[in-house]
Amino acid sequence: MAMVRARWNATAVEPHVNIERGLLFRRGANERETSKRQPPARITPRLLAHMKRWERLDAMAEICHVVHVNGTPLTGKIRTAWEGARRDAGLGLDVVPHILRHTSATWLMQGGADLNDAAGFLGMSEQTLREHYWHHHPDFQDGVDEAFDRSRERGKNMPKNAQETHEMRRTKRGKRLVTS
Repeated sequence: MAMVRARWNATAVEPHVNIERGLLFRRGANERETSKRQPPARITPRLLAHMKRWERLDAMAEICHVVHVNGTPLTGKIRTAWEGARRDAGLGLDVVPHILRHTSATWLMQGGADLNDAAGFLGMSEQTLREHYWHHHPDFQDGVDEAFDRSRERGKNMPKNAQETHEMRRTKRGKRLVTS
């Protein structure tokens, strides 16, 4: 929803885009913080290139909202805009806007993104990201293979029965301990 309300220039009460820094500020400086996390989000280089061009065009037409149709902001019209886009793309009713967030989280994890960076970009806690999306990350359970290999190597020197276990306890590094 922040993107729909966003303006090209900073205001105290609405989200805005800072093109120079490549950031979307999801709430105005004076907007109160809610339970929903709304940290600033980096705009990807590919999208930023387009946004720079759009900002130049909108500035010439004196349009202040980032998302608009012929200068009229879409504020309050996101549901109908989404439904039209979903219908045009031939997607089912089960495809909802929140699915984009899930897709982003999955792609960030598949791409090997740092957990802290991804959580900040998505506006969710690292714990939520780890619990729901970490299994998509290339490093997921990365140490397991090595642990099994180490265990297998140690297993070659493990006792095969109770008598060998008893003998190994009485020896140190293969040498029989002398007991008095």
